[in-house]
Amino acid sequence: MGHYVSFRTNRFDSTTVKPHFINPETGFGEDVVTWLRQNVQHPDIVLESPIQEDYGWGIWANVRGTPYWIAASLVDKGDETHLPEWGVTVVYERGCNPFRRVPPSRHEDLLLLSQTIDHVLHADPAITEIQWWREGFEQGQPTAHPE
Repeated sequence: MGHYVSFRTNRFDSTTVKPHFINPETGFGEDVVTWLRQNVQHPDIVLESPIQEDYGWGIWANVRGTPYWIAASLVDKGDETHLPEWGVTVVYERGCNPFRRVPPSRHEDLLLLSQTIDHVLHADPAITEIQWWREGFEQGQPTAHPE
């Protein structure tokens, strides 16, 4: 269960490979999750410190006591005519138990977290072409806001 958002912006660094990157090709996204951590403001949402992954960066979000994972990565570095494209995944983390059922409240919390991220993205004029996906990036029909 998750939401996926893609957007274009030059707000975040998509070219400088930093010495601490696990993977120099996919290490981008640290500034995305740091920016989200600074800008996502809701009394029911607590964001932890950024964590590097081999595909980009992630951050744990606690929504009313339930863990969610937010992952950010560079999808396309862009070129002279297109800004870099970023992808952010927002998923409910069931832990190691694959049989744990997803209670209906988790859907509401996931939507709350995604809508809060959506608000932050839309509030920044440097971020364009925001598209939300339900089945994965560029799968199904995108929407302007999470559903």
